[in-house]
Amino acid sequence: MTGPEHYQLAEQLVKTAKSILERATENTYAEARMDASDLVEMAQVHATLALAAATAEPHAEPGICVTEPWGSVIR
Repeated sequence: MTGPEHYQLAEQLVKTAKSILERATENTYAEARMDASDLVEMAQVHATLALAAATAEPHAEPGICVTEPWGSVIR
């Protein structure tokens, strides 16, 4: 996977975790919380990999990420 793909997957995993918790009822909340927690853990891994990829990108200026394909992901 590329850095931008890791970034996008991390965002999607967090959105899915939030959706699971929003749909949970009183009876299903404990299981939903465990499922959401697993997704957030995976999102953290992908976000870390995205950060590593962005940091290692050649010719990147500190604090500025405008090169493709990053530019289309963060806008």
